[in-house]
Amino acid sequence: MIRCTLATVGKIRDKNLARLSQEFEKRVSRYAQLRVVETPDIPPKSDGSHIDRWSSNLLAAAPNGSLIVALDEGGEVWSSEQFSSWLQERALRGQSDFAFLIGGADGLGDVSRKAANQVLSLSRMTFTHEMARVFFLEQLYRAMTIWRGEPYHR
Repeated sequence: MIRCTLATVGKIRDKNLARLSQEFEKRVSRYAQLRVVETPDIPPKSDGSHIDRWSSNLLAAAPNGSLIVALDEGGEVWSSEQFSSWLQERALRGQSDFAFLIGGADGLGDVSRKAANQVLSLSRMTFTHEMARVFFLEQLYRAMTIWRGEPYHR
């Protein structure tokens, strides 16, 4: 079973999104050991230094030896099938730990993007970081069901 860490900036404030997040966390946990780490939401600074602190905190949440995936609007856009295949190929090669990073309202800093083994985008559209968390968890669940040949993905 693979281990996935989802590191995010801050907690979800919207109750409806929090419920959706919890539902997909539960679903993903059937296929992978999932750990969600909510790092401190440092108040924005005009010089942008808060983004570097967010990045450092997110990277610190990634277990040693993890394959680090930064979720960033400038990353590669994959289909659900491509994401599932990518996860499966890495797992078959012996990679069992994955860390997925979602930045705060101002995104991820260069520190996170440069440290990442892979940079992915959920879409070319912009989402709140809370919505990105829910969308990513749904895609992780979808990837697992594709991998297992289950009917969730049509």
